Amino acid sequence: MGSKISSLIANFYLNIMEQKIVKSEIEKGNISAYCRYVDDVYCIVRKNQKKRILKSINNFDPKFLSFTNEVMKNNSLTFLDTEIYIDETSVPEIKIYSK
Repeated sequence: MGSKISSLIANFYLNIMEQKIVKSEIEKGNISAYCRYVDDVYCIVRKNQKKRILKSINNFDPKFLSFTNEVMKNNSLTFLDTEIYIDETSVPEIKIYSK
């Protein structure tokens, strides 16, 4: 990031997008979990709404924002320094992840 206030401005800007798009999708029940750390987002979305929501977020400001997605592989997904996985009883679990 550039200057000392870049992270503050980025956080403020993403918060605007969240208020306009994400909040509405949560209220509609299309997003059941959402958390963001700087520019990394963990989001649980209804399968039939994933493409539409991703397109909506990317259309918020296509010149400056571009979100991608990853899906669970083998019931596991890494997020920051954690691994989120589904255990044998179908319960989501979190453990520390290191490369």
